[in-house]
Amino acid sequence: MDEANVKSERSADLRRRAEEILQGKTELLKELSAQDIQSIIHELRVHQIELEMQNEELRRAQREIEESRNRYSDLYDFAPVGYFTFDANGTIIAVNLTGARKLGVERRSLIRVPFSLYVAPGSRDTFYLHLRQVFRAGSRQTCELKIVDKSRNQFDARLESLAVQDGEGKINQCRTAVIDITELKRAEEALRRAHDELDMRVRERTVELAHANEALKAEITERERAWELSKALNDINLTINSTLDFDEIMRRIVVEAGKAIGSDACNITLHKEGRWIIEYAYGLSQQVIGVSFTGEDAAVSEHVAQTKKPLVIRDIYTDDRSSRWVMKKYGIYSVLAIPLMVRGDAIGILYFDYFSVKPAFSKIEIDFTEKLSYSISLALENARLYSSLQQELSRMRDKNKKDVDESDKR
Repeated sequence: MDEANVKSERSADLRRRAEEILQGKTELLKELSAQDIQSIIHELRVHQIELEMQNEELRRAQREIEESRNRYSDLYDFAPVGYFTFDANGTIIAVNLTGARKLGVERRSLIRVPFSLYVAPGSRDTFYLHLRQVFRAGSRQTCELKIVDKSRNQFDARLESLAVQDGEGKINQCRTAVIDITELKRAEEALRRAHDELDMRVRERTVELAHANEALKAEITERERAWELSKALNDINLTINSTLDFDEIMRRIVVEAGKAIGSDACNITLHKEGRWIIEYAYGLSQQVIGVSFTGEDAAVSEHVAQTKKPLVIRDIYTDDRSSRWVMKKYGIYSVLAIPLMVRGDAIGILYFDYFSVKPAFSKIEIDFTEKLSYSISLALENARLYSSLQQELSRMRDKNKKDVDESDKR
């Protein structure tokens, strides 16, 4: 039945009731004078006009209400977000067109249907907890979950709900705005990935810079060390050329070399008549001067002489090439041994000794010891040649003297 028919029936009912009242008062009207009747008629006409004016005002108010309701209906149905009304169990009481369209279902088919049917299984607990909080707190509550439409497509949504009271002041419904935040989630995920990638690049760059800084520090330290050793080598070479006292030269060399390399002790062991004899020492008891070794006791010296290469023993207890009992006797744990080569043969060994385990020898230190061994070998060869020359000069002097004496006798 349309609205016009309802109004017509209501008007006819009011007229019928008025006629019944009027018929009951006809006898009273007969007793009135003509003047009284005229007065009543006037009053009735005035009242009629008032009623007509009130009726017009009511019709105008009704039109405004209808227009406002239509505007509200348009705003409600065509809002950019879905609006739902739920009861305490999450049953859909009302929904706008946008909400129905997001679920891919006609609006009338959603009424009295549990909204949880359109919530992803993994988000249903979130939805029920959200409802419980809305009706318990009676204030605005929000949550995020995944919704599944009729075609089983999922999208991220944010629910903003507010409990509403009925005429008796009871809270038995809530109004909920369902906002599609899929694009927002994608943007957040893209931002998170970008942030993670940037963070990773920053960490990688930080590590690279740290490594570069460490490498630079190491290079600076290495260059400083190289300069120190180069200066020490130059000083030692000056020492070698400063005097003809060979023993004094060798004693000064072991001291300066040991200090330059940073060893606890340093010694020069020479090979004479099948034995290895400690000729010069620094950092060890002077009683070791002249001590000789052969066979297994001279294992390190024999190994270096045969290979003609430097030998590093970082721990005598774990390296089978060392003469353990000899090393232990002098408290030595680590050794760097360099061959002293003359004309292709090892005539001696330059030892750098450590009383604790030496972590490692740098390339610069090995290079320094090899250059030093060359200078020492050259000094040894020069000393040998000088000694031979002196012996030859002495022989020649003796011969000349003998010849002169024999000539005088004649």
